[in-house]
Amino acid sequence: KVIESAASNKQGRAFLSISERTPTVTTIDAGWKKVRGLEPGFSGVQWNRPIEIETITLDLLIQKFGIPSFIKIDVEGSEPNVLAGLNYAVRGLSFEYLPSALEHTRKCISRLNSIAPYKFNWSYGESYRFAEKFWMTSSEISKALETPYAQRRAGDVYARLNIP
Repeated sequence: KVIESAASNKQGRAFLSISERTPTVTTIDAGWKKVRGLEPGFSGVQWNRPIEIETITLDLLIQKFGIPSFIKIDVEGSEPNVLAGLNYAVRGLSFEYLPSALEHTRKCISRLNSIAPYKFNWSYGESYRFAEKFWMTSSEISKALETPYAQRRAGDVYARLNIP
């Protein structure tokens, strides 16, 4: 079922900044857009069409549809806000990381660990292959994402419930 809403930390409305030339960086996070717009890798990006949209929390979606086995979050800087709207422990999830925005990643990791104990892994670029052979703690994943290899390109962080 398609829900025509953006996941966020609260139900309401927000402005979606659309980049028609590079739609993969469309975002509702104005602060993220402003900072990324100053980075060389985003120099050609123009967010040229704002539209007002509805927002919904993951909690409300879970109440309506049940707890999913896996959630993929790739929302161009809004990952911390999306996870702020989650209070259920889900078995697994992933979210994007940017080398230049590891503070967002740390917020996501911290938020998840405030819900339940999680272990982490990551993938480089869009390889969809785990970079590590073992699942890591929050401090280990943070260190791994600071390595020169991880800093070369964006990727995904994966989290799974740490159930013995």
